[in-house]
Order: sequence, then C-alpha cells, then structure tokens
Amino acid sequence: MSIYEEIKTAIMGMEGVTDVCYGYSEKTNCYCLHFTNNDRKFYLVSSTKHSNHFYNSYFEDFWVIDYSYYTPKDVISILKRLFSLLSVYDTDNMVDEMEALADAMKLDYEYADDDDQWEKLASILAERYINDNHLLDDEYGVLYTVIEHVCINAVIGFWTEMRRQAKRKNKERKKQKRKGRAIIKRRDNL
Repeated sequence: MSIYEEIKTAIMGMEGVTDVCYGYSEKTNCYCLHFTNNDRKFYLVSSTKHSNHFYNSYFEDFWVIDYSYYTPKDVISILKRLFSLLSVYDTDNMVDEMEALADAMKLDYEYADDDDQWEKLASILAERYINDNHLLDDEYGVLYTVIEHVCINAVIGFWTEMRRQAKRKNKERKKQKRKGRAIIKRRDNL
C-alpha cells in the first residue's frame, strides 16, 4: 500500500471526516486529497511547490499538510491534534479573548493592512498567549499554528464560527437552488 493509500484509508476511518475525495484544487494549485471536518476544509498535498509543510490559509479558512514530508503515522497524529485543538481554540470566544490580550499588550493591530503585518502581530500574540498559559507545543508545531490562526483572525477581525455559519448557509442555498433547477427540468421534460 502506498503512503497516499495508507493515509487516505486512515482518514476515511476518522470520526467526523466527510467528503473525502482526490482531485485538482485551485486553492492548492495541485492534485490532492481533500476532505472536511466540522465545516473546516483540509488538503493533503504532495508537492514541492509549498514552502511550508503544514499551514493555514486564514482568508479562505483551509488547512494544508504536505504529506510527502511526514510518515503516514505523523500525518494522522497531526490531523488528530489539529481536530482536537481547533474545536477548543478556533471559536468566536477565543478570537474575542485574543483581541482583549492584544489590547492589553497595546498591540497596534487596528491599522495593520497587509499579510506581513498581520502575521507579525499574530505571532507576537500567539507566543504571548502560549507563554502566559504555560502551554506545550508538539513536535509538529500544531498548537502554535492553531493559536496563531486564531490570533490572525483576531487581528484581522474574522469571527470563525460566524464565517463557518455563513459558508454553511451559502452551501445550503446552492443545494436548494440545484434542487429547484432539477424540479423545473423534470417538469419541462414531461
């Protein structure tokens, strides 16, 4: 069994994982295994195009793991840790808490207007939060990446649960629209 097949089989057996498929993704610009967990999108790629082996796109809210740099066991460990940490930290309350921490630190994030500034401020905020709460990261940096993701959301002003709810509503509207078109098409064919 190839590394890809081993990882795919393990992912399909994970609780809460849906929509597992392989195909081209415009988000990663390559063919990859993509799936959903708790309204979050994940892409497993095997590509030298990516400078990071594990990262989050905060604007479109998806996660990418380049599995060619890890063993299948490592990929599953990263995903399990990611799923558990996201459910704890990737919340609107946590974004609010990070905003309060940024204000207490007197971080000037309100006028940050580009990726470099957002990432710099988020990394300062993430390190402070992790140190203040005496949290320990794992060997893959999953905790830090999740906390930094929440910090970037706070700096930019994204509330993660609201964004996922909007995506769900949009998906449901599209589904209802397709059903309506199918009904009209059947009616026209009678």
